[in-house]
Amino acid sequence: MAQTRNRWTIYLKQLRHKNRSVYMTWMLSYVSVLLVPILISGVIYGATLNVVKAEINRANQSILLQMEQAIDSQFKGNENLSLEVSLNRRIAAFISADTNLSDSNHYDIYQIANDLRVYEIANDLLEGIYIYYKNSDTVIARNNRMNIEALYDHIRLEEHMPFQSLQEYFDQGYIKGYHSVVVSEENEWRPTVMYAQNVNSTIMNQPGAVLLFMIDRSKLLEQASAPEKGTIFILDEDNRFIASTDESLSEPALLYSDMS
Repeated sequence: MAQTRNRWTIYLKQLRHKNRSVYMTWMLSYVSVLLVPILISGVIYGATLNVVKAEINRANQSILLQMEQAIDSQFKGNENLSLEVSLNRRIAAFISADTNLSDSNHYDIYQIANDLRVYEIANDLLEGIYIYYKNSDTVIARNNRMNIEALYDHIRLEEHMPFQSLQEYFDQGYIKGYHSVVVSEENEWRPTVMYAQNVNSTIMNQPGAVLLFMIDRSKLLEQASAPEKGTIFILDEDNRFIASTDESLSEPALLYSDMS
């Protein structure tokens, strides 16, 4: 009797173990059926996401390249025009004038102003052209003549820039490049962009002149249409800030080399 009971107990244990094994096998099969499609979907989603990101980056790079080329083309046009202006015989000849302007000098100023008007019409990106002649302390624009102190009241590299700093800027031996500047307009300072370049005298040790091209900032930035919630910065290769679609930002936290 005891022996029969022991056999029955062993049989029940074996049956429970067998049932547990069947249950575990069934559970593993069920979980596998559920997980495999999820894993496959995850792999496909990850691969698709990488492809989409790559395409978005490629499209953005293409847009940025187009904007860069458009802006560089405008800048190149300004530089070519500045060379043409500097080679103008009347403009170059006035470098030798001194502070005691003669009647002939005043007529030259009138002719130079007319020439500047023609050059401005040739480039719709320009707001104005100024030529500062160091030897005579004369600044000529298409409809105005002034000295450097009057120019300081109209154009500055920074709003609170002292006059001495502007004088030191013009006294540099070599000037060529773009700058973010401010101009006086209705008793307020408005940000804009300036291209400046030396015009050297043909006479040894005689001070030359400086060409100032005032560039329409809004037209320049039209070449760099920013995406929604995006900001465009224009920097030169020396990391100088030139312009931005966000007027509240003037010192970007990146370098020109970061964009190359």
